[in-house]
Amino acid sequence: MNKIMAFRNDKARLITFLSVLLIFSSCSTQPKTQTEEFSFIVASDWRDKATEKYNSNDKYFLGALNTIKKIGKGSFMLSPGDIEPASASASLIAEVLGDNYTWYPVVGNHELEDPETMVFLRELNKNGNSLPNIV
Repeated sequence: MNKIMAFRNDKARLITFLSVLLIFSSCSTQPKTQTEEFSFIVASDWRDKATEKYNSNDKYFLGALNTIKKIGKGSFMLSPGDIEPASASASLIAEVLGDNYTWYPVVGNHELEDPETMVFLRELNKNGNSLPNIV
């Protein structure tokens, strides 16, 4: 139980850090000569809502993806956990946002409990550097 609580605390710290980073990334003391927009999506905790059982209407994850597509999908999506089954999530993301849309899933406590999801995620980022811009 302590490991789960520690993991949740780490996840909360990651989300807080990314939020602060996003806020400060727009701050600059240099005058801007050209405006270049950059945005990305952070989405997580949809768990089994990417499966066919929940894809008959826009109430669940499908609805979130359709809204993201409508307002702007950004350069990529970061998903810090609770996205299992990952294969269904990846398929739905590709279906709505496009086959070439970059998705960076992060392993959470529920992914660790799902062997099929762990196999899928290991294959998605084979050797730890097959996703774009991973060094």
